[in-house]
Amino acid sequence: MTANPNPQNLVQPLDVGNVVSAGIQLYRTHFQQYIGISLIATLWALLPFLLIIPIILFYTAVQAYYGTLGLVIPAWIVLTIYCSAKYFAGAGAIARLAFTTLVNQPESVESAKRYADSRMWSFWNINFLLLLMYLGVYFVAVIALLIVLAATGAFSLLTNPDPFALASNPGPLILTGLFVLLLVLAIVFVFVWLSSRLAVADLPLAVESGSNATQSLGRSWNLTHKSAWRIALILFIAFLITIPLQALAQILVSTFDSILAASFPRESPTFALLSFSTSYILGLVAGVLVLPLWQAIKAVIYSDLRSRREGLGLKLRDS
Repeated sequence: MTANPNPQNLVQPLDVGNVVSAGIQLYRTHFQQYIGISLIATLWALLPFLLIIPIILFYTAVQAYYGTLGLVIPAWIVLTIYCSAKYFAGAGAIARLAFTTLVNQPESVESAKRYADSRMWSFWNINFLLLLMYLGVYFVAVIALLIVLAATGAFSLLTNPDPFALASNPGPLILTGLFVLLLVLAIVFVFVWLSSRLAVADLPLAVESGSNATQSLGRSWNLTHKSAWRIALILFIAFLITIPLQALAQILVSTFDSILAASFPRESPTFALLSFSTSYILGLVAGVLVLPLWQAIKAVIYSDLRSRREGLGLKLRDS
């Protein structure tokens, strides 16, 4: 890997290593800016969870106002949607700040946050559409896996009606295993490819005026044409970088569970609630540190894709 490039001079196509290096350099040099936005965004994401705990405890202890759940639950769902939109807007603000640095048009934190907040619901729409896409692919994958299992199982029964004969002739079982393995690999292939094609789906919305959620998705799809596996490699390297932080969070969760087990049975609802709460909160804490890194790397990917496909001319379309 070559030396870290100056992120303010990224006007030429970069190799995989330099994309990751530039993202890390952006993260390091603007850590204070990015981490502040990430912390506020994460607190928004934490708010619905902090509210649901006293709600559960209240209805568990009182057991007299279940009729009000018809109002409380919809209100909590609306709050969760609003808080998630604020979180996505915060992520968009970080991406915008990173991109404006890359194209030598630095912007203030307040300006970037104001711009992202004005498109808060479009950021939510993008993530909702992505969720629907991934759920659709997952549903199709499960159906395909069940069909393959049923077909190969029926074939095994037709060729070996006696189940005890499989011990002496394991060929059908091996064939079934190969089919399932190939299908699982194909599913992973599709998920990785789709994730790469939509990796920068929020970037156009964050930096290009006049772009809405569907247009931003389409823009990502067009920019990543013929670059999916290169982006997949970049994202894989970025994931490897975050593993130590995730491992530390997991160690802390395991340690806290051991402490809890000394006071509460592992099968008790109290243990389950406290353990889940700890895992969730530590996950969010890790997310405070990881979110800016991901957004910075995505900003570099986006600027690199534009330099490859459009030349550089990388100017903010709303400048």
